[in-house]
Amino acid sequence: MGSVIGKVIRNMDAVTIFPPESVRGMKQLEKERFRMTLSISAIRLRPQLVSEHLRKLKHVLLLQPGVKRVQDYSEGDKLLLLAPTSSAGGGTLLTVEEMRWVADNGGVITSHQLTLEYHNWSMHQLLKAVLPLDTKEIPSRFETIGHIAHLNLPTELTEHKNIIGMTEDDDVPARKRKRVDES
Repeated sequence: MGSVIGKVIRNMDAVTIFPPESVRGMKQLEKERFRMTLSISAIRLRPQLVSEHLRKLKHVLLLQPGVKRVQDYSEGDKLLLLAPTSSAGGGTLLTVEEMRWVADNGGVITSHQLTLEYHNWSMHQLLKAVLPLDTKEIPSRFETIGHIAHLNLPTELTEHKNIIGMTEDDDVPARKRKRVDES
């Protein structure tokens, strides 16, 4: 069982960042309210060292939709983004041995400000953050017939149908904006 640490949930070695709590109960989609900045650890290194570090440290790298784990940094260096341990920042999932290996192999552990926005979360994560806490099932299954998406909503979620529909449209943008709502 995972433990909740602010906006970050840690379950064994998997760390998931969820949208800000302030979006709970939103009735109209306001994408700008999903913006948040997190302080995470990163490894600064020369470009020629990236692939070796990626192989060795893949289990502690950041896994977040729409965020590149390797980012450009100043003076031609690269940053390898590490998974956060909490929303407060600080700390790393690296063991003491791994930290030593990073230092011995040309890397420097540093802090990085990561900004996440609406597009950095899955439809399920977005809806889980917006819908009431007592929601039993997050709508995620829908059928498509041509350009029409058919999504069955439980009666208790009909007041959230607009935000559910807009989130679903953003998740699969190729479909036309038509839906059928049956309870």
